[in-house]
Amino acid sequence: MTVLIGMTGTDAAFIAADTRTHFVQANVAKPGATKKLMVWRNKAVWGTGGHSTANAKISTSLPGGGSPRQLNEAIKAASELVVASHAEQVRLEGITDPSVFSIVVSCTTGFGPQLFANSTKLQQFRAYGPGQFVCLASETEVTQAYADSRLAAHASKGKFLPARWALDVMGWAAGRDPLRVAFPVDMYLIRRNRHPEYRRVGSEHDTSPSWVISVPNG
Repeated sequence: MTVLIGMTGTDAAFIAADTRTHFVQANVAKPGATKKLMVWRNKAVWGTGGHSTANAKISTSLPGGGSPRQLNEAIKAASELVVASHAEQVRLEGITDPSVFSIVVSCTTGFGPQLFANSTKLQQFRAYGPGQFVCLASETEVTQAYADSRLAAHASKGKFLPARWALDVMGWAAGRDPLRVAFPVDMYLIRRNRHPEYRRVGSEHDTSPSWVISVPNG
C-alpha cells in the first residue's frame, strides 16, 4: 500500500508519499525506504502507488517537454500498460487490486498551481483547483475522510501547513496499517518559478519542514 497526498494553494503545490513497499505473497515489508516521488524537468513532481515497480517503468514513457497536463496524460496511459503487462503475475500471486494510482503537482508561470489525480480503481481522473487536496491509497475513501477531518487543525486565516498536515495523515495511516505504510515520508513543495523543495521526514512528530502556503478563505 502507498499513501499519496497532493494539495494546491494559491501560491504553491504540495505532494507527499510514504516509503513502504512489501512482498505480497510473503506479507512482509521490504527492507529500506523506497522513493515513490519523481521530479519532472524541475517543474512538476509525480508519484504512483499500487505497484512497486510502476515508477521505474512509467519513467521511460514520459515526454521530454510539454505541459504538466500532458505529463499527467502520459503517466495515466503508461500506468494502464503497467497493469496490463503484469496480468499474469497478478493472477499467480493472488493480488486482489492490481490497479495503479497517481498524482502530479506543479506550479508554473503559465498555469499556476496544478494538481492531477488518477485512480482506475475508483474511476476518478481529475484536476483540482487552488485550496483542494486528494489522498489516494488502497483505502482511499477512509484515508481521504481522515485527511479532510484534519484540515482545520493545520489552517489559520488563509494560511496552511501542508507538511504538518501530511505527517498527521501519514501517522494515522501507518498506525492503521504498519505493514503497508511507514515512515520516512518524502515530500515536495513547488512555489511559482522555483525548483521543487524536497524533504524526507522520519517521524510524524518532526517539526520540520514548517512550510506555509496560502489557501482560499472559507
